[in-house]
Amino acid sequence: MWFRRMVRPVAFFICLALSGHAAVAQEAVDQFNPANAWSCLNAGIVSMSQTFTPEFDRLNFVDIHLSGGGSGSVTDGDFTVRVLRNGSVIRESEHLLIPAGDPTSSYRRFSFPQEANFSRNTEYEIELVNHSGTTYFSWCKSQNDSYPGGAPTSDPPYGDPDADFLFRTGMQSTFSSLAAPPTAGDYVYFESAPDDAIASSNSTSVSSGFFSGMNFEVDRPTRISQIGGRFSSGSQTVFGALFRATGFIDPPDSTDLTSSDVLATTLIDIPSRPFGGPPVDAFGEVDLVLEPGYYGVVFGSGLFGATGSTGLASVDSEYGSQFTYSFRTSDGSRFTQSSNVRVVVEGESLAGTHQVRPVYDVETQQYGGTWITLDGDSEVLPNLFPFYGADRRGMMEFSLEGVPEGAVITGAEIVMSVSQRSSGPAGLPSWSLHGFEGDGVLDNTSSDTPANEIGHSGPIGSFDPVDMDLDTAYLQSLVDNGVSHLGLSVRGSENGHSAGFNTWEWGQPQEAPLLTITYELPGDYDGDGMVGPSDYLVWQDSYGQSGAELAADGNGDGVVNAADYTVWRDHVVAASTTEAAPEPTSIFAAVFAVLSAIAWRRP
Repeated sequence: MWFRRMVRPVAFFICLALSGHAAVAQEAVDQFNPANAWSCLNAGIVSMSQTFTPEFDRLNFVDIHLSGGGSGSVTDGDFTVRVLRNGSVIRESEHLLIPAGDPTSSYRRFSFPQEANFSRNTEYEIELVNHSGTTYFSWCKSQNDSYPGGAPTSDPPYGDPDADFLFRTGMQSTFSSLAAPPTAGDYVYFESAPDDAIASSNSTSVSSGFFSGMNFEVDRPTRISQIGGRFSSGSQTVFGALFRATGFIDPPDSTDLTSSDVLATTLIDIPSRPFGGPPVDAFGEVDLVLEPGYYGVVFGSGLFGATGSTGLASVDSEYGSQFTYSFRTSDGSRFTQSSNVRVVVEGESLAGTHQVRPVYDVETQQYGGTWITLDGDSEVLPNLFPFYGADRRGMMEFSLEGVPEGAVITGAEIVMSVSQRSSGPAGLPSWSLHGFEGDGVLDNTSSDTPANEIGHSGPIGSFDPVDMDLDTAYLQSLVDNGVSHLGLSVRGSENGHSAGFNTWEWGQPQEAPLLTITYELPGDYDGDGMVGPSDYLVWQDSYGQSGAELAADGNGDGVVNAADYTVWRDHVVAASTTEAAPEPTSIFAAVFAVLSAIAWRRP
């Protein structure tokens, strides 16, 4: 079950690029022109494209080198990038809105709401599309033929026809969790920019005409308490809205925020600041429990009593996310912003669950009687073909440090994302999971673990994520014996078919295997993830009560009595010392006994 009470604050600072203790957005660049900018073609006059030959089998961003508008620009730049094959558009990016007068000459990122899948060593084309008609932005070229994997095209022809446009393609990952997600009560941080990020003079509009924000992922049940960010102007009131999303880049279902995906709203009073002073952080309160999944926060005005107009302040380009977006309220048009901003969501994680991704996920295969470990690939493909002597396995270990001593395991499951699969007359592939005692260290000795099946997928007939229940008795034995890591050997079916699963290296860590263990902690009557003196006070205050779901009903018989004190006594941390708490003969005797036994005094 989920414990009802909460623990210390946990701040979920939305997605992607963090410093120090926080996760950092990563990307893999496939094709690019490494040359310097030589000349730039006016995007309002010239139609431009560049061919390229990918080595990756997918793409979710394109960077192109745009020269900014300068002081004469009065119209915002509104651009998209299209990817074409044989003249047909296969993907178009989100809109990128560049403020009028932005003089920057640099790479600008165009993100794709859906990955483009490629046939390797096949020629594709990138086309820049100018939706605003402004003539103050240009795509820059190199001096000559600096990219051998493709060729530039412009209409009308301009300059050296062999001089390639400056671009990059590749995959960007969005970190939705740390490598070792926190246990209840630990402080963790997800933020689009750290607190000490230096703000610039630019901002992303927050007004009645444009709502702006970004999305994030919750990895465990969480009670949200505040949402906010860093705003560019003070003495304003705006709203913040929290909504349920389906991914990292989709906005709310309705522009007036009346759709059912909007879960909570709040007003945010932005403090006044001196003229020319720095942007300020401001927050609004909410009280909402979120289950694991995708969510988003947008800020705006004109609704819910908000009348101000401000902006999300831009911060250093080394921080932040390329997934900041705005949508126009008049028609719902969506724009991916080029600015990096700071947006914050704060909350408290619920006790009673331990959720973690593997410390490693690798593939092992036997060659001539020797197990060879292969790491760094984007997927693991377990298969078992006895006829050919083939036995390829996936190997993973998960930390158990977040499960407290004395916990009673109530459930365990692992979710794995399918990367590829085969099927035929012999049936469908499947996985069997075999447990072993891990230590968090990758070595070949773990590859040859004996058969010890603790979970099974069943037939894998689609690319939907596969949920597999694990043997809780086996997990309980590991916890009771102080084993630090759960080891899993993933083995394939013997019918000649195989299915692969995504790993950390796939580029989107939220697709890596995810282990969730739920547990109860007998005697933890206040739900703080520990058994101690404060739990005794809960028992004391509710002694004699009867009914359902009583916090101090340790044995679940519907009555808080001495038997529930025994549950607490047997699991209290202080009971591990040489002096144990005695049985109470009355409420007052119990108080005296506990105070004497654990040398603790109420303030």
